[in-house]
This record gives sequence, structure tokens and C-alpha cells, in this order.
Amino acid sequence: MKIQHAVLLAILIAAPCAAAAYSPAEIKDMFQRSVKTKDLKERGMLRMKIAEADPDSAYGLASRAYLLNEDPRASVTEVIALYTKALELDDSLAVAHYNRGNLLFNLRQYRGAASDLQIAVESGLTSGPIYNALADSQYQIGERDKAFENYSKAIELDKNIPFAYNNRGAIYKERGEYDKAIADLTAALKLSRFAMAYMNRGDAYSGKKEYQKALEDYKSAQALVPYLPDVYQRRGRMYYAMGDDPKAKAEFQKALILDPRDPQSLQGLGDVELRSGEYAGAEAAYTKGSAVAPGIASFHGGLGAVYAATGRKDMAMDAYRRAAARSGGKLKEEYRLKMARLAGKDLEELDEEREDDIPDSELTPGLYVGRAERKMEAGKYKAAEGYLKTALKMNPDLSEAMIDLSLVMLRTSRRSEGVELFSTVLDSDQSRKAALKNSVTYGDFAYGRNKMAMLREMYALYDETWRAPGDKAPARTKAAAGVAMADCFCVHYTGRIPPYIIGRIDPPRPGCAGLKFKADPSKPPDTGLKNCLDFE
Repeated sequence: MKIQHAVLLAILIAAPCAAAAYSPAEIKDMFQRSVKTKDLKERGMLRMKIAEADPDSAYGLASRAYLLNEDPRASVTEVIALYTKALELDDSLAVAHYNRGNLLFNLRQYRGAASDLQIAVESGLTSGPIYNALADSQYQIGERDKAFENYSKAIELDKNIPFAYNNRGAIYKERGEYDKAIADLTAALKLSRFAMAYMNRGDAYSGKKEYQKALEDYKSAQALVPYLPDVYQRRGRMYYAMGDDPKAKAEFQKALILDPRDPQSLQGLGDVELRSGEYAGAEAAYTKGSAVAPGIASFHGGLGAVYAATGRKDMAMDAYRRAAARSGGKLKEEYRLKMARLAGKDLEELDEEREDDIPDSELTPGLYVGRAERKMEAGKYKAAEGYLKTALKMNPDLSEAMIDLSLVMLRTSRRSEGVELFSTVLDSDQSRKAALKNSVTYGDFAYGRNKMAMLREMYALYDETWRAPGDKAPARTKAAAGVAMADCFCVHYTGRIPPYIIGRIDPPRPGCAGLKFKADPSKPPDTGLKNCLDFE
């Protein structure tokens, strides 16, 4: 049921005096009925009544979020914000946790989604689809064992969810338990014929070396999605495992016609060419792959092998160094061992390779930010600041670098400057602000532990309404009357986003202590105030 925008706005701003009067018990009863009913029209009408009658209660806020989410023009972050307000009033609303969890999943905030969905399950929402949604979130954050357990619970409660069978089958396949994978994927296909299940079952048959059955499944997937490169690259991997390089090469080439930038197909083509001794073709595939996905170690490792085979030792060392910097554990050691063999040294004689060894000519602003974040995790804030300023020289509008710089200021006795910089970035981009709030509230596996701690501390300083456990709101003072921005701040204007802070004027001038920075739209782009220092 889609709610018309004008009607929806009326609901969201309705004055309590205009709504029908219901007691708190009646509001609660209506909300519970709206959760239990399977009639979407009835659910929508009940939520509308609740939103009109008690818009600022937990039930009213959750109902408003539900109705707003029905409007295709609504912002997902706005819907999440309403659910968050509802849960701040009543954390026991399991359906609000469930709905917010699904929205966070759609935003790829998988850790927050898993947290919300786990609470929903623990609060009594225990249907098959809910366990399946929880398992999907856990799978995305690498918690395969938990995901497996919850896919199993989903199947136990509802044997008609094809994707639960498919995804559990994919985990069985990853574990090398091919017979169990095939059983699950066959069950999924009995419920619904979809390409992913055929491809996964084809992979499982290939793992068992039952190649004819694998080919039949890949053919079935191709009939459903002939435009999907994944079908061809998987079949190419199977032929590669069989040692049939010409057929493998042909499949990878078909995939690349459909998507010339598909990393897995470029990897497969490079591997086939390398094994066949076609070094020029291998180098071309790996080079393109490293440009498309520079963070994938195997492209750089493949280039190292090509360079080593063609007598370009120095280039091979550099390529293996890049590969080692992008990998970990056993794979990292394998690349370092190749470097040691090329250099004629023992592993102990080589320093541990890190991304810091990538030549400066290959560094992008994003890689400088990556270097800075590793320094931040190690507590080396001066080095981190240098990398961040380099990134901002290359791209003055890189918001992630500005946020990281504000965190460095927080840790280097420049708290006020840091808060002002952080505020400027968030105040200029409301969607970024909402997404960051979700990250600091629910966690985000993309951030290191130290950065997450700094973000939570900074967000508490920035927003008095948000608290991390044990945090206290910062004291604020009022600015003296008549104090101007130029008297207190050194800023830099980029011309594309509001200006960001370099720092406060030092020594501080009278009246500046409580002044919060606000951008001056009258200032011309690409200039600084007369009291700005060079950004070095």
C-alpha cells in the first residue's frame, strides 16, 4: 500500500488535538494488532490511526516510520531516524528493531542490521523470514557459523524459503561439504528456479569433479540470465580446474564481453594465459584487473609471476610487495616467500611488507587515507595527519579525509578544532550525517577499533543528544556579542562544499571560546580568509 505524499505529510505533522482520542492501552493494542495482521491494508489503517492519535510516542513514531517507508520518495535515513527515536523511548519494540535492521541491511550497514535483527529474534519475532534476514546480515560480516545456524533455524520454521536453502548450501560449498551443498541447492530449486542456485550447485558438482552435472547446471543458469558474466566466469573456472585452458579462456572472454571490468573474469583470464605461457595476455589481464580493483592482491601477485617469468626482477619484486601489502596471514607469507626467492634471501632478512611500500606515483587520495587510518590504529597521529593533508591537497573535498583529520585533532590536544571540522563536514551533508550516526551507534566492520572509539567520542562532542556508554556532554559557553568568524577561525574554501576548518586562531581572541563555526556563503570560492595559514 503506497501512501500519497500529501496525506503522509498530514499524518506526520498532525496536531494531537485534531486526532481521535485513544488511551495508551488502546494505542498499544492497535499497534500489536497491526503487527499480527497479515492484511497490509488493515495494517496501514491501524498505523495511520496511531500516527494521528499519538505521533510522538514510541508507537506513534514507529507507525510514522512504517508509513513514511511506504512512500517511494522518502529518504531511508529519515525512516531510520524515526525508528531510532521510537526505540529510544521503548527499546522493546521488536518490530521496530526488525524494520530498522532491514533498512540498515539495504544501506550495507550489516553489523547494525545484525544487531537489530538479533534483538528482534530475542524479543520473540521468530519466523523463518526473520531468521533468514538475520543470517544474511551475519553472512555479510563474515560470521559464517552464526549465519549457518540461523539459516538452519529459518528452514526449520519455514521450509518454503528458497534463499535460505541456497545460502546454507553456499556455506556448505565453502566448507567443502559438497553433498550437503547439493542437497540444499536442490531443495532451493524445487521451490524456485533461480540462477544463483544453479550456479552454486554447479560449483558444488565441479568441486566433486562431476563436471558434466556442473555443465548442465551452468547451462540452466545461462538460460535464465544469459547477460550475467558470473555464469561464464564460473564455467571458465571449472574448465580451468579440468586443465582445459582453451575452453576456460573462451568462457572468460565471453564474460568480459558482457562486462569488460569484471574482476573475477579478468583474474581467470590472466591465470589461464599465465599457465599457458601467454605472458603478454596474462600481463594485460592482470594490469587491467589491478586498475579496476587495485585492492585485490591476486592481480598484483599475477603480475609478479609474469614479470618473474619474463626476467623483470625489479618489477616482480614491486608487484609481489604490493600483493603482500594487500593480503594477510598465509597468503601474505607466500608472497613474501616469492620475494625472498627472487632476492636470494631468507624470509627473516626481509622486512615485513606493508602498503607504505607502494610507490608514491601509484598512490591516490584514497590510498593516502588508508595509510593514515592504519597509522591512526597504531596511535601514530603525526604521521596520519601528514597523509591526510596530502590526500586533501589531491582532493580538497574528500570528506572521509576531513573526518579522519578531525579525529587526529581530537587525539592531539586540538579538540575544539577537531569538533569544528567534524561539524562542518556533517552539517554540509545530512545523508552522510545520518549514515555516520548509524555507524557509531551500531558499529561498522569497515572501521578499525581505535577509529570507532574516536568516532564515538567525537560524535558525543558534536551531538549532545547522542551518548556512547559513559560519555558526558561537553560543556558549551556562549560567544561574546559581535565576534566575527574571521576573528576566531582559519578556514579554507574549496568552492564545491562549505568550507572546512584548518584551526582556530592561536592565541585565542576574546569572545571566541563559545563560537561555533558557520560557513559564510558570501565568500568567493577557492580562497581563504586573510588570517588563514597555508595548508601544509
